Amino acid sequence: MADRLTVGVAQVAPECTLEMNRGKIVRFIGQARAAGCRVVVFPEEALHVPDDTSRAAIDEAVEALCVAARTQGIYVITGLLYRLTDADRLHNRLLAIAPDGSIVHSYDKLWADARFPNVPGPFEIDGTRCCAIICADRWIRSVEELPAFAGAS
Repeated sequence: MADRLTVGVAQVAPECTLEMNRGKIVRFIGQARAAGCRVVVFPEEALHVPDDTSRAAIDEAVEALCVAARTQGIYVITGLLYRLTDADRLHNRLLAIAPDGSIVHSYDKLWADARFPNVPGPFEIDGTRCCAIICADRWIRSVEELPAFAGAS
């Protein structure tokens, strides 16, 4: 378990295109690493996409974030707009990406969306059990309490 964990929080405004948002996040990942951060956290919808964006294009952008996490050797927690299929509407998703570029946690925002029955669970950052919650999901009691019961710090 790490004695100390340096976390950078990036407050970013969404741009008009997927490419611009992906590029901004990749740059901030590099800046966070240069500042000595082990983890960088982005807000809900940081990877913002226009309504007509395909799932494949979103998946490619996510892969670019995974490559940036691996290249910089840090954890990335980010929100994005995602769709289950190209015919499906966009929704909020949270990803936790490890320094090896793997996605160690993913969950879809529950608030007012019955399609997603799974609450977010804990994931580890350098041996510390953590949890992240998207916006209004914190008002759902199980979302707020279950990660702590599962050992998140």
